[in-house]
Amino acid sequence: RRGGGIFRSRRPQYGEHLLLLALPKAREPHMAVLTRPNTGLSLYEEAWTDLHRKYARVLPPSAAEADWTAAYNGACNERIGGRLTRIQLITGSTLPMLPVLEEVAKKHSANLTARDRAVGAVRVILDGRRLLGVRFARSCMADLKEELLKWNLARGATHRKVETEPAAPVDPKALARALRPPATITSFFAARPASQAAAPA
Repeated sequence: RRGGGIFRSRRPQYGEHLLLLALPKAREPHMAVLTRPNTGLSLYEEAWTDLHRKYARVLPPSAAEADWTAAYNGACNERIGGRLTRIQLITGSTLPMLPVLEEVAKKHSANLTARDRAVGAVRVILDGRRLLGVRFARSCMADLKEELLKWNLARGATHRKVETEPAAPVDPKALARALRPPATITSFFAARPASQAAAPA
């Protein structure tokens, strides 16, 4: 049967039976969307026929609550198999310096994991604030600072001068036009004050 529910592996893996939540995929009911307590939502779906061959449904689902909670709490770490990942984020105006980031990551690629070699945009929520930045390996920060300093000097950032021009006198007529409220149908046809009325012929 292709109904959703909690499933337990028929054979132990790494010394224990694994749990997962399987739900029918929208518009593709023959496929199951999988969620595991230690890693969360899976990127891959599985056919129900294959799933039932490897997993058995847990009835009632509450019978798996203790094991599910233990697996969830046990994966709250940064080790292999854990669901936590520590990243370093470079925020601000990162687009102009993106070639420098990629070049430094490429230079250190032999000592980086596949994830750290990929310089890409990341969105995170930190203390209720949404941040958008570029993920970059922490081990390469010293080299990155040196390369960014060279890049900044090559752009002439240290030789730029800011010139301040003296304030120009205010033109009274221009100021009056700027402060004058915009004309409307009502104000256009409104009676003019006596001082502005046209003199009789």
